[in-house]
Amino acid sequence: MNILKKISIFIILIILNKINIVSSIELVKNKTTNINLTGKIQISNKTSDFSKNNLNNSKIFINVDFNKKYNKILTFARWEQSLNINDHEETDPIKKNKLRNKDYTTIIYMGLKNKKIGNISYGKNYTVIYDVLKLTNLAPTNKSLFIYPNSMTNSGDNILTYYKKVKLKKNNYFEKIKIKIQLYGKNKNGNSLHEMSTTTGYGCGILYTYYTPYNFQVLTSLANQNHYIHQRIKPQYMIHGHLKPHKMAFSAGIKYNFKDLYIACTYTKAYHTIPVHLTIYKPYDNNYIVKYGFIPNINNTSLIIKYKLNPNLTSVIKYVQTTATNIDQVKVNKNTYTEFNTDIERYFDIGAIAKINQSIHAYINYKIDKVKFSKYIKYIDSKKSPINKLSIGLTFNF
Repeated sequence: MNILKKISIFIILIILNKINIVSSIELVKNKTTNINLTGKIQISNKTSDFSKNNLNNSKIFINVDFNKKYNKILTFARWEQSLNINDHEETDPIKKNKLRNKDYTTIIYMGLKNKKIGNISYGKNYTVIYDVLKLTNLAPTNKSLFIYPNSMTNSGDNILTYYKKVKLKKNNYFEKIKIKIQLYGKNKNGNSLHEMSTTTGYGCGILYTYYTPYNFQVLTSLANQNHYIHQRIKPQYMIHGHLKPHKMAFSAGIKYNFKDLYIACTYTKAYHTIPVHLTIYKPYDNNYIVKYGFIPNINNTSLIIKYKLNPNLTSVIKYVQTTATNIDQVKVNKNTYTEFNTDIERYFDIGAIAKINQSIHAYINYKIDKVKFSKYIKYIDSKKSPINKLSIGLTFNF
């Protein structure tokens, strides 16, 4: 989709908004039942180092919420869908798989809610690890690879979720705590690497959220999934083949949100969760080997600072670093092998979000890529050196 088409779409949206045709849609509303339709259209354009190589990354997000009361019990359901509206077709199979994995998301679940008992739901839902990671997922663009759809750090099928907020006795540290427990069920077969990264295995997860009287929140989560029989992680999809075939992740985060300032920081450690395509240099043989599989051991750190300069302008600074440790063994000489570490991603985001009206926001973001690959890595997902990117876009909420 070229820039003229995008501008035309937004001109139409602005006109419709001015005459109050486009707004949040209440499909059904009465004393016991509510069905609401919300969403947004995001039109953006990315340029690598101010070159002519532009990447269109435009999407439509649609959300439908259903609520119905039965005495003291509330039944609820939610459907989320993201759709790409790009004309660009990627020919590189590695990049194509990454784009498919990153840009396509479907969430659908239903459940029951009671003030005394708590909430229980079942379906395709976000994981407890994502509940922590989303604290820093607030920059206009450039989501960390940890946010890519997969069954550990984003969302998965067949998830049974229970959560409840508990008020604590008055103290100087915590006002209340939210406990969230998830059980993961096995779903469809996973044959390709993409299918195996999004396929849910048997497992469980737990999240604790602590609320303080000082505008701080502290979150900790732990999740584990085991893949049995046909869902077992296959040897060809394990970069370090001798490690155990299961997925596991731990995440912790802290958030401060008061008036015009928002600060959040997260740390995540994961095993067999993020798939990558590696071209590894073998110094003893003086050649290269290509491996496509799950990173055995990975660490992610993310920090974001948002500050509202005035009612219509917000500045954003974000830092993300993802490092793989003991990623593989290479033969250095006749009798010596060595394991090595490497950056997977490391970058700064510097941007701003401008509020045009209640429905429309414009943003600009510059990504400063500081990734440092190991000397034993030639390519990671077709990338061999840092690539800075400038992104501009508009978002229309309805």
